[in-house]
Amino acid sequence: MIPFGERFGGTIPCDALEQVLPAAKNKVDQLKPVKICMNCQHPWKIRRAAILTGLRILLPGLIASSAYGQSAPQVNTQKANAIRTSSAVLNGMVVPGSSLADVWFEWGTSTNYGNTIGLTNFQVSRIAKAVRVGLEGLSPNYVYHYRLAARNSAGTIYGANQQFTLGGSVLVWGNTSFDQGNVPADLTNAVAIGGGGYHCAALRNDGTISAWGGNAYGQATVPTDLTNAVALSVGQVNNLALLSDGTVRAWGAGTTLGFTFPGRAINYPGRSI
Repeated sequence: MIPFGERFGGTIPCDALEQVLPAAKNKVDQLKPVKICMNCQHPWKIRRAAILTGLRILLPGLIASSAYGQSAPQVNTQKANAIRTSSAVLNGMVVPGSSLADVWFEWGTSTNYGNTIGLTNFQVSRIAKAVRVGLEGLSPNYVYHYRLAARNSAGTIYGANQQFTLGGSVLVWGNTSFDQGNVPADLTNAVAIGGGGYHCAALRNDGTISAWGGNAYGQATVPTDLTNAVALSVGQVNNLALLSDGTVRAWGAGTTLGFTFPGRAINYPGRSI
C-alpha cells in the first residue's frame, strides 16, 4: 500500500498507478521517487503527480479530493482610464480561486465607498482575469475612490484603494532646466500625467494630450490628429498613448520602425545630454 498523505485521507494500492488519470500519468514519468512502498518497493509518485497536476483522483473506496484544497480569490485594483468629464472606466484583475467567485467594485467620494457596481460571476480558475466596469453620471470637483472585491466559499478579499478625479491642474517641481515647469496655461482638466527625462505630458478629460519641455526628438510635439486617448505613458524622450479603439500611438525617439536611439549628444541651451 502507498500512503496517500493527510491531504488526501487514504491509501492507494500500488497497482492503482495504472488507474491514475492520463495527465497525472504523464507527470509520474517525469518525477523522481520520493518514497518507497514498504510492501513492494514501488516508487511513491502518485501523490506528487496529483499535487503537480491539480487533478482529482477517483479510485474505489477513496473520496475524491482536490489537490489544491480551498483558496480565496486574489484581486488587484488597477488605475482607472477613459476618464472624461462625467465618466470613467474602473480596472482590476482577479484570480477567482477554487470555487465560483462574485466580483465587484466598491466606489465613492471617500474610502467608505458606499456604492457597488459591476457584480460579475467568475468560474473556478487560477488564471488572472481582467475586470472592467464603466461609471457614468460623475460630478466634477470630487476625488473618487474605488477598489475591487471578490468573494468565494473560502473568503472575501478586498483590493487596495485607488483614486481619480475628472480633471485638475498640474504642478511641476524639481529640475526644470528644459522648461518642464512651464505648464500650458490651458491645462486645467488633466486626468493623467507623466514625466520623461526632459519633458512632461498630460492626458486631458476630452481625450487629447498636451506635452511640454525638452523637444529634441519631437517628444513634446503631440501629433495633431491624436484624439480619443484613454491612457498615457511617458518615456525618457518619447510617449505612448492608448486610444479608445485599442490602438497605440507613439511619438518622440525610437518611434520609427528600425530606428536606433543615437549615441550622439543633444545640445540644449546651457546643457547637453
